[in-house]
Amino acid sequence: GAWRTSSAGGTRLLGWPTGFEPAGGIFSLLHPDDLDAGMAAYQELAEGRRGPEDPVVLRIQATDGSYRYLETTGQDLRDHPAIGGFVLNSRDVTERVEAERALRESEERFRALVQSSSDIIAVLDADARLVYASPAAESILGYPDGSMIGRNVFELLHPDDLRPAQGAMAETLLEPGDERQLELRLAHADGSWRHLEVVGRNLLTDPAVKGIVLNAREITERRQAEEALRRSEERYRGIGEDQPELICRY
Repeated sequence: GAWRTSSAGGTRLLGWPTGFEPAGGIFSLLHPDDLDAGMAAYQELAEGRRGPEDPVVLRIQATDGSYRYLETTGQDLRDHPAIGGFVLNSRDVTERVEAERALRESEERFRALVQSSSDIIAVLDADARLVYASPAAESILGYPDGSMIGRNVFELLHPDDLRPAQGAMAETLLEPGDERQLELRLAHADGSWRHLEVVGRNLLTDPAVKGIVLNAREITERRQAEEALRRSEERYRGIGEDQPELICRY
C-alpha cells in the first residue's frame, strides 16, 4: 500500500519532505543488498512475528542518492481507527555501523598480521598463564597447536632464567603500560632450549586485551654463533699462551 513520512525526521536525515511518498513504495528506497532483509522484516511485522522490540538495520536512500543506515522498529496498527496501517520509527545509526565496520576491518588486518608474523605474539594473565599464542609459537617451540594454552609460562623457562623473569613480571604488574625486555631460554618440545628476546607490556587494564602482551623473537642461531666464536677465540688464546714462539696475526 501507500507509504508516506509523517515527521520532520525524514527531512533532517534523508532530505525527504514531510508527506513524501516514493513512487515505487518504501522498498524502492532500500539498498539492493538489503531488499530481501527489508521485505522479510515487513512480512514478519504483518504476521505478528516482529514488534517494536525487534529493530532491523537497513540502508535507505536519501534524496542526494547516498545511503544512510537506519535502525527501524515497526508496529502493526492496521486495526487502529485513526491510523489503519503500519507505523515505522527509524533513527540514523550510520556512524555507529561505519565505526563497527572500521573496527572489524582493523581487527581482521591485525589478526592477519599476527597469524603471518615470524615472531611470537602471546598474552598472559596476571598469574603468568598463557591465554593466547600466535602460530609462530608452534613453529618456534614445537608444541602442538593449542597445547600451550593454560600453561604457566614459567614452567617453560630455563632454571637460570626463572628468577629474573619472575622479577620482571612482578615489576610489570605494578604499573599499567609498563614494559620490560629480557632475553630468556624456553624449552622446545624436543627438550632443547630456544633463546628468545622477549618484550612484555602490561595491558591488563586495556579492555581489548586484559593481559600481559609478549612479543618474542628467536635469536638461538645468533647466540649459538656468538658462543662458537667465543670458544674459538678461547682455543686460539690458549694455543698462543702455550707456544714459546711469537705468533702474529694479520
